[in-house]
Amino acid sequence: MLERRHVEALLALDSHPSLRALVMEQEYRYEDSAQKQDEREREQAVRTLERIGEEEADRRAAAADELHDGPSPGDPYALEIQECPVCGYEAFSSDDGDELGMGVGFGECLVCHYRRTPAIANAIARQMEWQRRWERD
Repeated sequence: MLERRHVEALLALDSHPSLRALVMEQEYRYEDSAQKQDEREREQAVRTLERIGEEEADRRAAAADELHDGPSPGDPYALEIQECPVCGYEAFSSDDGDELGMGVGFGECLVCHYRRTPAIANAIARQMEWQRRWERD
């Protein structure tokens, strides 16, 4: 019977550089779950856009700059308002940026309410970095 000590031993072995299979599987499951959640967020945002209509979307987009907490003397590293990948308006208000500093924000669109999680922002940033390296080589 599998006991806790067996799992702990496997995890200890997994910390060896040549045996990182368990950590890689955990990362894969985490990213897969985040991608599925992002798909649901996008679908919900599209439904919101359909429900509110173009006139209300335009009104919300016009107000987005005033609602966004962008760079300020107190927080010079905050991200500017960004284009929402769902509705296309310059209305994506970031709470913070990706872990690589690529300028990919996580937060919420002030028009369609699409929410991008830190996991998705980091995945996009990693893809951007891979693309940058690929083009350089």
